[in-house]
Amino acid sequence: MILFSLESFFFGEARSLISSSSFIISNLLLLYNKENSVFGAKSFSEKKNIYFDIHDIQRGSIFKSRHLLHTISVFSKEKWGVKEIQENKELFITRFKKDYNLKDIGNV
Repeated sequence: MILFSLESFFFGEARSLISSSSFIISNLLLLYNKENSVFGAKSFSEKKNIYFDIHDIQRGSIFKSRHLLHTISVFSKEKWGVKEIQENKELFITRFKKDYNLKDIGNV
């Protein structure tokens, strides 16, 4: 796991890492605790099938992250490629600026 302070994330050395990496904030999903390991290195389609599989309740396991709206919005998409990640990035930055009353956090 890579952790950055908010300041270094938007203004510091992390900028070059996130601009060219699949680990950018717009490519992250909100998931509870150990549920991330269920996805592993599977394709977006496979991850989406796991996320929306209602039969897991019958098998005795419950995917607790299903109610997280951000994650639902990502998995509701048909695909998750560069274009969708870029759109998610723009939405995230706009929402972040609004929620924290920021005028400009630079080009990320």
